[in-house]
Amino acid sequence: MAYRTDSVWTEFGRRAFLALERRFRSIGTHPDRDFRAATTAHGTIMRRMRDVRTTFTAPANRLTVARALAYGTLVVGVLDLTDALVFFGLRGARPIRIGQSIAAGLLGRAAFSGGWPTALLGVALHFVIALCIVATYGLLSRRLPLLTRAPIPCGIAEE
Repeated sequence: MAYRTDSVWTEFGRRAFLALERRFRSIGTHPDRDFRAATTAHGTIMRRMRDVRTTFTAPANRLTVARALAYGTLVVGVLDLTDALVFFGLRGARPIRIGQSIAAGLLGRAAFSGGWPTALLGVALHFVIALCIVATYGLLSRRLPLLTRAPIPCGIAEE
């Protein structure tokens, strides 16, 4: 993410730094006056910083909606399938059986007698489901700003 600020900001920052440098050269000679000068300078800087407008500019290589859906689907699909392979693999299930179990949602019990073609169909269906999850999250994030402000906690909560 790149942030672009007005040239006023850089000029203000340079002037503020020089003013602070001048005010603090005599630190230690007049403690009360130095404290008042410091708090006044800080207040002035904070007021001027609020007045400066900072605008967000998107990176040159913007992520299109199609790419975001593709990357999201790939990440969600691979992580969830890896989770299923490890979780059920530790319990003795073979990878072909996991893919067939997913395809069984569409084909019923016939999926278990279909061999590798039904297992691959199950993997394809798994990624279609992942695409639906990512698309739903993307659509909801346009209506609920919390989903874009805190994407990791909200994404984990979906699982």
